[in-house]
Amino acid sequence: MRENTGTLSAKTDWPALLDGARIVVHLATAASPRLDQARFGPSYRALIEQALNTENPDERLRYASKIARLIFDAERAELDLLRGAGVVSPELAAMEKEREETRFTAQAIMIDYLVRAGRLKPELDVASARDVLWSLTSRELYRNLVVDRGWSADRYQAWLGDLLVS
Repeated sequence: MRENTGTLSAKTDWPALLDGARIVVHLATAASPRLDQARFGPSYRALIEQALNTENPDERLRYASKIARLIFDAERAELDLLRGAGVVSPELAAMEKEREETRFTAQAIMIDYLVRAGRLKPELDVASARDVLWSLTSRELYRNLVVDRGWSADRYQAWLGDLLVS
């Protein structure tokens, strides 16, 4: 068995590497419907409905942290797989880009509500506010704090909610 040095060279076993990449693509693609159900199932829909029925802008913003946590808790086991798989698979990178575009589009409702409620910070235009909300509710930030730095999901949710309403 060849020692794994973590680098690619002319001696790299390319067929085995490509087979490994295909396996990762297959696993991630097969897991996608299950992940979508876990992320966007009844609990997700209930939180969205509660958020839309909340009149207080601060409370509604806090729902963004609850929704982010629900989604990322559901996919936590797959975060590393999906993160690394995009490097070796254009198909998975495209799936992830599409998910992020969908998340960005869905968040427009929150920003539109803040504009109507007169609660958008004066230094932010609508486009910038959407960018900030999308960035702060990213799975990468969740992963950095919860997975890498050991924060509890409760701490992440509370911190993000406080940050969003500040």
